[in-house]
Amino acid sequence: MYNRLNTNQILQGRSCPSHWLARETSPNGGFRFYLLITSLLIIFSQFSSAQFWEHTYGGTRGFNILETYDKGFAILGTTGPLTNERIFLLKNDINGNILWTKTIGNGNYLNIATGMDKTNDAGLILCGITSQYDSVGGAFVLKLNECGDKQWCKIYGTINDYGWAQDIFQLSDSSYVVLAYGLGPSTPYTNTIRLMKLDADGNVLWLNDYSHFYASAPWSLSLTNDNGFMINGYCWIPNSR
Repeated sequence: MYNRLNTNQILQGRSCPSHWLARETSPNGGFRFYLLITSLLIIFSQFSSAQFWEHTYGGTRGFNILETYDKGFAILGTTGPLTNERIFLLKNDINGNILWTKTIGNGNYLNIATGMDKTNDAGLILCGITSQYDSVGGAFVLKLNECGDKQWCKIYGTINDYGWAQDIFQLSDSSYVVLAYGLGPSTPYTNTIRLMKLDADGNVLWLNDYSHFYASAPWSLSLTNDNGFMINGYCWIPNSR
């Protein structure tokens, strides 16, 4: 069961602030992606015939990794203090050598990206949360080209309602499907699982609600062979006795 929501209930893709430009950063940071490096070695051993290698990269926390068009990897994480984290994105080649790194955000607000997918034009699509416009947090989607430069960015949700774009995929028609938490409006006792469809430019096509009972939250999204979607998360069902 789900509820089809009126997309007028959410703000239709406000533009991200001008300082959300993917800026080049030094590759010699002092923090390490321990968990991401473990994933990197597993992926590398399965899908590449190149020599094994291990690297540490700058950043504070690591959230996502995927193989790119050139057999290298894109690594997504954060940098900076936890209360005002910035997005940290690194691109390396097949041997783990850094091609470029980017930071996104000015450090005055919380900016975290957890979802990432390759796009049909060899670029990347990211999603996450920002407190730029709303102190409780708003969901965003950010499109980058193959060099990590911003092409467009939009923020979704209603003011004073928490929103986090948890995961994202691009579909074969160049549209996007986004798994989100919140996006408002919601009742005081119900957290929300939302699935949102965007066109190629980030405009909302539809928004569905899959929330249940008093608490629901999404973790990840998968595409199925029948062109459907599978949502992984949790819901709390109150004791009815």
